[in-house]
Amino acid sequence: MIDEQSTEENKEFSEAEYAELREKTLKFYKERMSLLQAEFDYVSLQSNISKARAEGLMYEIKLAQLAAGPPEEKSQSETSKKQDSPRSLKKH
Repeated sequence: MIDEQSTEENKEFSEAEYAELREKTLKFYKERMSLLQAEFDYVSLQSNISKARAEGLMYEIKLAQLAAGPPEEKSQSETSKKQDSPRSLKKH
């Protein structure tokens, strides 16, 4: 049984068999190319939509930051009060 399998694996194809196998393989891939092209188009479109959404979101964030204005700075007296008081533990 093992000898039969090894001879089948090592079998050399004739020119006609090789040509037929090549034709079948080529036909197989050509039949699937339309499906692969459709999948490629779908994934590309999804990617473009995601990119456009991300760009729109970044635009909205920038507009919100501009509308909010510069961040307010705390006055010197408020920051110095916090630094001068020592930290203590809460008592229950």
